[in-house]
Amino acid sequence: NTNNDNDNNDNFDITTYQQARQILRPFEEEEEQQQQQKHDDDMNDENDDDDKPFLWGNLSVGPVWKSRLIQAGYSRPTPIQSQTFTTVLHNKSTKRQNYVLAAPTGSGKSLAYLLPFLTTMDVSSMSSSLSSKSKSKNNHHQEATTTGTVWIVTPTMELACQLQRVVHRLIPPCNPNSSGLFHVLKSGSTTTTTTTSSARKEIDDASTTIDPFPLLSQLMDATTDSNDRSPLFLAGTPKVFLQLRKEIKKAVAYHPRSKNSNINHDDKKYHHLAMSLRRNLQTVVLDEADRLLQ
Repeated sequence: NTNNDNDNNDNFDITTYQQARQILRPFEEEEEQQQQQKHDDDMNDENDDDDKPFLWGNLSVGPVWKSRLIQAGYSRPTPIQSQTFTTVLHNKSTKRQNYVLAAPTGSGKSLAYLLPFLTTMDVSSMSSSLSSKSKSKNNHHQEATTTGTVWIVTPTMELACQLQRVVHRLIPPCNPNSSGLFHVLKSGSTTTTTTTSSARKEIDDASTTIDPFPLLSQLMDATTDSNDRSPLFLAGTPKVFLQLRKEIKKAVAYHPRSKNSNINHDDKKYHHLAMSLRRNLQTVVLDEADRLLQ
């Protein structure tokens, strides 16, 4: 009986396996067909992309930006990038629009909100190098009109620097030491070594004075780099932006046309920059808003 039971069990196992193979085979064939179809679709998409150089995936970003994105390692847009790009640009003409982007970590949310701003920039102004001789004071004033169009508030400085690296991968700054199109506001010492007109009357050497506008000084340096663009994006922590607002308010209070002898040339420059920042601001981004609102 035992031998018979074993034989029966062996027959049962073999029969079950054969039956299972027969049941599963159609599904395996269907899966193979789906994989082959997916491969064919990917190949067709690549061919379509070659035929349509202005498309990055399904997004019309233009040939320049398509090339930049692919060279930076972004072969195709993620779902959150596609949805954000389409929605923001579709409603761009409407004022005071608010958006909430929610997606898992690593899904490309940073590029999702950066891309609509980047791709609508003037392509002719993104040349890899600009001759310093070709930039006059008037050109510098025009460049300053784009400074601080987008403020990005981040919970940490590390995240702000990470965002800067994303932008620099797409548009590298001409000067390695320059912040280029993306400036990270850094709070620090409020003292700086300068030589003012009043100080020169007393001593010939540079004197250490307290800079009343440390953040505006940073931006002044960024916007006076003759070989690079002025920063369209400003990023930093809430504390830094609160300090920037105070500096802007204080600098705006200066009247360059006033005959007050206490107003020096630097004060006038700060005033013009502060006025530009007030005019230029169009968008505020709260990156990792859940952490910011805790």
